[in-house]
Amino acid sequence: MIFSRRHLLAGAAALAVLPRHAFAAAADEAEGLLALLPDRTAAAKLGESWVQQEHPQAQAVLQKLRNLLPDGNAMKLREVIAEDFRAGAVVKVEGWQIARTQAELCALAYFATTGKL
Repeated sequence: MIFSRRHLLAGAAALAVLPRHAFAAAADEAEGLLALLPDRTAAAKLGESWVQQEHPQAQAVLQKLRNLLPDGNAMKLREVIAEDFRAGAVVKVEGWQIARTQAELCALAYFATTGKL
């Protein structure tokens, strides 16, 4: 599909009329999940490495974590991580072998830190 200047301007105008809270919603939703991290800065650094390896999309990561951990429950997070290990859903990042859900949570910290949510 070829975009004209008219399409670009129409899209920009549509974004301008959206309420500000529409953009803040993803970041606010992420906060409940990010509260599960004991050290968000360290998690964001690990998340950056994983994002460079796997190239996940910020919204896809947020949606998956939202589905797995709808209430930001730490006990549920432990269960999901244990299930990842049982199922072999592990990734290697910077020499660490971690559950895929842990990598995604670290990626979420990276996206939140860099304003990519």
